[in-house]
This record gives sequence, structure tokens and C-alpha cells, in this order.
Amino acid sequence: MNLTRSFNVAAPCALLVACALALAGCGGRAVKLVPVSGTVTLDGAAMPDGGSLFFSCVEAAPGADVRPGSADFAADGRFAVQTFEPGDGLTPGRYRVVVHCWEVSPNEEGSTAKSFIPAKYGSADSSGLELNVDAGAGPITFDIALTSK
Repeated sequence: MNLTRSFNVAAPCALLVACALALAGCGGRAVKLVPVSGTVTLDGAAMPDGGSLFFSCVEAAPGADVRPGSADFAADGRFAVQTFEPGDGLTPGRYRVVVHCWEVSPNEEGSTAKSFIPAKYGSADSSGLELNVDAGAGPITFDIALTSK
């Protein structure tokens, strides 16, 4: 048996199989997302400044992936949640929501962080904000009414 000839045939076949497998993973995303948008308010009024929302998946729907989401909002409070791309939404599941709206950002050197909103909204465990996203649901409007007390 000629080992050189066997290698010359096997190497291109292995390369062809590897390329086929790689291309199979390059198709469109199979993850089903549900668009989620809304408005954040503080004491029934517009927010004092822009901020961020974080959606932590605490329980994925059957057959869905556990994926977090996020959104930024301007002072008007409007947002659209993203998982992969701006405004694409969330995977089905149950989420806890965190809100940040900084007067003085915690990463400004030499400054003590100061939030426009109570600290309880900065933790998924204490915010009290939850969202259920059902598989097959249409676009969801999720308005978040924060209180300063």
C-alpha cells in the first residue's frame, strides 16, 4: 500500500468535509426572537437622563436558549430590546430586569457613583421588574414605571 497516495486522497476529502460542516453553521439564526419595546418613566414623568436596561433570563421557555438582552434609552425613556442586533427582541422565557440611569457614572475616575433612581432597580434580585416572553407572541410593549421612593 502506498501511504503517500492514501494521504493525497484523504487530505482533500477531510478538508471538503470540514468546509461542509463549517458552512452548515453559517446559515441564518434559528433562534426565534420576540420584539420587545416600551418606555421607562420615573414617578410618572420622563426620565432625568438616558440609561440602560438589562434583561437577565431566569427561565428559558421549552426549546429556547437562555440569552440575556439589553436596551438603551434616551431621556424620553423609549427603548427597543436587543439580543443580537438593535431592536431584534428577546428569546422566549422569563426575565428579571435591571435599570441604570446615572447622574455620576461609576466608572468616572475619582467620582462617587450617583444614580438618578433608587439602588433597588440596579439589581435583578431587588428591582421587582419581571417580563414573561411567550413563544409565538407578537411584539410586546413593556412599559416600566419606576418610583423614586
